[in-house]
Amino acid sequence: MKMQLERTRTMVSFAKDIDACLANPCHTKATCTDNPAPGLDVTCTCKTGYTGDGLVSGTGCSDIDACLANPCHAKATCTDNPAPGLDATCTCKTGFEGDGLVSGTGCSDIDACLANPCHTKATCTDNPAPGLDATCTCKTGYTGDGLVSGTGCSDIDACLANPCHAKATCTDNPAPALDATCTCKTGYTGDGLVSGTGCSDTDACLANPCHTKATCTDNPAPGLDATCTCKTGFTGDGLVSGTGCSDIDACLANPCHAKATCTDNPAPGLDATCTCKTGYTGDGLGSGTGCSDIDACLTNPCHAKATCTDNPAPGLDATCTCKTGYTGDGLGSGTGCSDIDACLTNPCHAKATCKDNPAPGLDATCTCKTGYTGDGFVSGTGCSGIIFP
Repeated sequence: MKMQLERTRTMVSFAKDIDACLANPCHTKATCTDNPAPGLDVTCTCKTGYTGDGLVSGTGCSDIDACLANPCHAKATCTDNPAPGLDATCTCKTGFEGDGLVSGTGCSDIDACLANPCHTKATCTDNPAPGLDATCTCKTGYTGDGLVSGTGCSDIDACLANPCHAKATCTDNPAPALDATCTCKTGYTGDGLVSGTGCSDTDACLANPCHTKATCTDNPAPGLDATCTCKTGFTGDGLVSGTGCSDIDACLANPCHAKATCTDNPAPGLDATCTCKTGYTGDGLGSGTGCSDIDACLTNPCHAKATCTDNPAPGLDATCTCKTGYTGDGLGSGTGCSDIDACLTNPCHAKATCKDNPAPGLDATCTCKTGYTGDGFVSGTGCSGIIFP
């Protein structure tokens, strides 16, 4: 400062320098520096951020366009910062992010997926700049717009397409599956699909639950069993696992007479054969002629001089009894009946003659021989000689 004052004093003492800047030769954006005498001009220096010769009569000073140096990324717009700024502002275009500088982070596509706009069951695809959003696509087996802020993604209910038979229940298979499980209802069998075998009634008779003597009728679904009906002449529940089918014993109803034996007629017969026991005759039925004793005397087995007595059943014969005064077996086929010769027992005296009295007489007539007198009986007076006077 002291030296400058001394210099000024020296210049004043010799001559006063002409300040060329007073004529404003420089541009408004330039600084003016008077060139010392003997110079008559000035030096015009553009201010920071400007370029040119600085002279009003020259190129003056214009803002230095920092963008001409291409400092910005290809995806950025360049805006020169007004002087005294020497740089430019690089602004990434719509859909891009970064500092925009070639020498910096540049500009990269803004990944809209980073903000998680999509449902958890959707895939996110960033839409290329200038797009600012993303495309949300529901994964396989899901439907919706895929957006968290929208309908999101819900499982596609494959049952809505009615893939199952009318007799099947439909269960949607969770995504990513696109189909459904069709399950035939109780009593039905098949794959359950309209496009497949569908559902048909399960024929319980195929398992042969019924006895060989029963007919099998499948019980319609939802029944899982069959009705087993014993054939005519059989009784029981008809089941192999039950009482099965046994012949109906018609004798249990006691259709026969007390004197008949009952034999059940095999199925399909529903009745019995009643056979009168030995010594009886008839149809054997309680509701018929029953059974009566066979009268063996009706065939006249006895001699004419015998009485016939039927022997009670089970006897098939008769007792033939010779009448009083007769002897023999009484049978027409045997010795029959002959008069009992009372003389055979020698009831008469030795001197008497014996004459059998015809049956029914059981005795004899004893007659003393000539010259004898008496009753002629051994048990009587006998016969004694006649004494003549």
